[in-house]
Amino acid sequence: MYKFRREKLLSHMKEHGVEMAIITSNINIYYFTGYYSNPRERLTALILDASGESTLLVPSLDRLAGELADVRKVLDYQDHEDPFVIIQSLLKSSKVALEENQFSLHRFKKLSEHVSPIESTDIGPWIDSIRKIKDADEIEKVKQAIDITEEALEYGISLVSPKITEKDLALEIEYKMKKLGAQKLGFDVKVISGKRSALPHGKPGTLPIEENAFVLFDMGVSVGGYIADISRTVVLGEPTEKMIHIYETVREALEKAINAVKPGVVISDLDRIAREHIEQQGFGQYFIHRLGHGLGLDLHEYPSIHANNSDKLEQGMVFTIEPGIYIPEIGGVRIEDDVLVTENGVEVLTKADKRLRVIGGNQSK
Repeated sequence: MYKFRREKLLSHMKEHGVEMAIITSNINIYYFTGYYSNPRERLTALILDASGESTLLVPSLDRLAGELADVRKVLDYQDHEDPFVIIQSLLKSSKVALEENQFSLHRFKKLSEHVSPIESTDIGPWIDSIRKIKDADEIEKVKQAIDITEEALEYGISLVSPKITEKDLALEIEYKMKKLGAQKLGFDVKVISGKRSALPHGKPGTLPIEENAFVLFDMGVSVGGYIADISRTVVLGEPTEKMIHIYETVREALEKAINAVKPGVVISDLDRIAREHIEQQGFGQYFIHRLGHGLGLDLHEYPSIHANNSDKLEQGMVFTIEPGIYIPEIGGVRIEDDVLVTENGVEVLTKADKRLRVIGGNQSK
């Protein structure tokens, strides 16, 4: 599997006349070798040359773990040694491919001290073009992550009451996720209620869950490195007619966008379809973010589902669709599903109820 992925990358390198690639992102090294570590300030690098030779460079303390990687050769260095001296010895030319959004300016200057002049090419788009299509194993891991996340979500919703704080409820959900088998959290659990739910990236507070108001949940776990990302919004107490209208507008926008998903559809059209519906209902100014984002080893990866993305959907893409309306004096609603582009359409991977759920008042609307 890893060799097959590297061969895809090598074809891009040969097409662009690049002799060597230096990959330093932990996530991308894992994707191409099966090896993951967190070296902190120490450099870990996967060096590929156009002939297919693959070398993993690791700090000495990670040597044994590095030997489990699917690569031809593992080299290590000690803390007093300069890893760029080793990289220099491997390079066959000064024309290299780097991840421009990962390779820091500091490291570029260090490399330039040993290899000059450097002619660098951004390898990031090539990696995105490979990672954007998920294979069966990747899809299965995403599904497992979704299953755990949804069970923890239901548990969290069952605890909603004015007797628990947002922060305590978030902690209960995180504990439940780990009990259910999550290897780690994909991101910190968000539970936000009342007017504060109008903050799309707000953090749980220390006040009790607000009554007669929206309660927004956003959560996801990681399984085998692959992340789920799910949002649901409920009401504690009695919703007003306007709150119901806001919720139903978001739900309808979500469904309209999902129904449009199939191979060949221009990505910007999905955003347009959802946004136009929200605008028609009078809430356009309150939909303040893109419609969604790719999902996989990273929480946010290609494709970005926004109004200026003219790329087309392809079979095997996995991404979120998450319209929202955020009104400061009322609160916010976001409903987020994870979807897979199939041969003829779409598979909605998330199964959690999307109807308006009212806790302690009139039940599901």
